[in-house]
Amino acid sequence: MRILHLSKFYHPYRGGIEKVIKELSETAVRDGHDVTVICANESNKRVEEFVNGVRVIRLPKWTSLFSQPVTPSVFFEVGEWFKKSDVVHLHTPNPLFEAACLAYDIPCPLIVTYHCEVMKARTLNNLYMPIAKAVLKKADKILVATQYHIEYSKWLKEFEWKCEVIPFGIEPKHNVRTLEMNGHLNFIKEKYGRYFLFIGRMVSYKGIHILLEAMKDVDQNLVLVGKGPLLEPMREMSRKLGLEKRVHFVGAVESDQEFAAYLHGADAVVLPSINEAEAFGLALLEAMSCKKPVITTNLNSGVRYVNVSGVTGLSVPPSDVDALAQAMNSMRLDDRMRLAMGAAAHKHFIDNFLVSESFRRHFVAYSGVSKPAHIKSA
Repeated sequence: MRILHLSKFYHPYRGGIEKVIKELSETAVRDGHDVTVICANESNKRVEEFVNGVRVIRLPKWTSLFSQPVTPSVFFEVGEWFKKSDVVHLHTPNPLFEAACLAYDIPCPLIVTYHCEVMKARTLNNLYMPIAKAVLKKADKILVATQYHIEYSKWLKEFEWKCEVIPFGIEPKHNVRTLEMNGHLNFIKEKYGRYFLFIGRMVSYKGIHILLEAMKDVDQNLVLVGKGPLLEPMREMSRKLGLEKRVHFVGAVESDQEFAAYLHGADAVVLPSINEAEAFGLALLEAMSCKKPVITTNLNSGVRYVNVSGVTGLSVPPSDVDALAQAMNSMRLDDRMRLAMGAAAHKHFIDNFLVSESFRRHFVAYSGVSKPAHIKSA
């Protein structure tokens, strides 16, 4: 099958959506499918390359508006690729690419994965939502990662009849213990001792400021992996709170073996996101694959499905500093609970979040959608 993914960015860009598309694409290639990804570049150059067997076309970015890349050339690029594809898989929100899909009669099924609600300003929503709703109307099938995506969405209710729930999945590669990983782990444990781990981009909705406030009452180290626009402001906040000796910002970790070591060394992974821009939480799957419990916030999003509160980890109200500190201290002081939740988290991962099963269900969705009757083959 010739699969075309349309994405905001693609690996090595780090983000949850990009991680999902990378896992699906590389799994499809291993299964013998032809996969192309068209996305924005982070520069103003067009680049076409193969990444682990996936053809990736990165379109030149002119600028960014509301955190969205502006790539006008998408309107000229996608038409020919629509004709060459057996299925088009559009990942939203992605306004310009959505508009490009509306500009063409696509001669094959259009699958849309609705990753999350748009949490931007009302003005942007007023401009974007007519496009988004038109794409949802045009889609032959809409995929969501959890039932909560439909339940809490402002826009999916009228399209629920063509929605299908397929949880995201990842390859459990970080669970493999290697000599290189153990070397990193020994160094990390010697440097940080016992620690909680945050993984993610340093952006406002991740709630890192709430986590730092909570750390004033948690007598343990915290390691933060990731980068982003708030990296330096959060470092400065940590200094002002007097947490420099217990809070450690390590930035982006490029080595898979080193990243795995940070996971294996942690007591738990903490994801203190403050709004529904956190629609799923791929970092939670990374933790669960390594038998680590998680601490999350009880958002009206798919995070509720990933972390089964009281079973695979703990959940607290968003932006509640005291509750977050209490949850971390409970995890820190109760080894039996922490280990039991880690084991339950791993079982939850194996049962629901393996990328092999996720892709199998995606392929069934691709194959089970007939070409729209009013569209003729190219």
